[in-house]
Formats: sequence, C-alpha cells, structure tokens
Amino acid sequence: MDNNALLKKELENFPTAGLKGDVLLIETAALKALEVSLTSIKDLTDRGFRVMVLSASRPCTNLINLYEKWRIDLEKIHIIDCVCHSQGLKTEDSKMVTHVSSIRNLTDISLLITKIFKDVKEPTVLFIDSITTMLLYSNEEVFSLFLHNILTRMRDKGVNVLLLMVDTVGSNLRSDLIQLCDKTIGLK
Repeated sequence: MDNNALLKKELENFPTAGLKGDVLLIETAALKALEVSLTSIKDLTDRGFRVMVLSASRPCTNLINLYEKWRIDLEKIHIIDCVCHSQGLKTEDSKMVTHVSSIRNLTDISLLITKIFKDVKEPTVLFIDSITTMLLYSNEEVFSLFLHNILTRMRDKGVNVLLLMVDTVGSNLRSDLIQLCDKTIGLK
C-alpha cells in the first residue's frame, strides 16, 4: 500500500470509533511532512472536526495561505503559533491565531493549551505539527515530560491528538512517544 493510501486509511479510523482522547503518532520523511500535515488537517476538517494546530515549523501567515490553497475550512482551524514571536515577526492574536512568546517556553505553551481546551464542546483534534522542530529547542527529557503532560490532559478532556514526527528523531524520545500513543504509523 502506498503512503497516501495508508495515510487516508489510518485517518478514516482516527479517532478510533467511540474513543475520545485517542492519540495517533505519524512518523514521516522530512520531504513528506508538509503534505502529510495538510492531508491530515484537510481530512479532519472535512469530517467536521475542529483542529487546533500547535505550529512549531511555520509562521501562521504561511499556514493560512497553505490552508486556503488546500481549501481547508478556516472556520474549523485555530493555530497556536510558536514561530512568529521567536523570529521577531509582527504578530497579533485573532479569532484564528494565538501566539506564544517562544517555542522554548513549554510552560507557556502548556498553559495556553489548557486554557484553549478548558471547555471543549465540539469534536476537536490537537495537531502538533512538528515534534522534531520543537525538540530542537528543548532538552529531550523535559520535552518528553511536556508531551506526557499534554497527552494526559487531552485524554482527560476527551480531545484527540495527532502528532507529526520526522522519522529522524532520537530513539529515546521515539520510544517514549510510542508508549504514550494509541497507534503509530510510519510513512516513508
């Protein structure tokens, strides 16, 4: 089965029927990461999910342009932007975008995610678009604890989580993530 067919099949089964707080890890090659991200978000929004994107790899303006090009329903998207402030880009929060001060500040990111998901009423997916990029700015052990904390809270709230990781991440974090996820798929 080719990568696109495998991704579509897995997304059809995500979240697992009747399960809230389902966590799916997608490992992919760096060259395919953007396509996998956009395909996943398009599929989820087309199925009626609200998608909260924790973006560590691209500024929000670039993501919005890509989502428009892919005809993704922007009403179903909220971007938590970790890029703009750290790159000195002019930023302003909006209905669709919330900025965090730094990709390095995992505490602020965690608090913001908790605030955003305080009263989730509609089917929602937290999409963390680049585990690999976030890891560049953090200690692996601290980052692993951050992810464990986020995943535990999202499961408690019944929020499904989709994690995207480039398949070059070190074995310790990869092993930790696989244990925390309900399912892992590898796309080459």
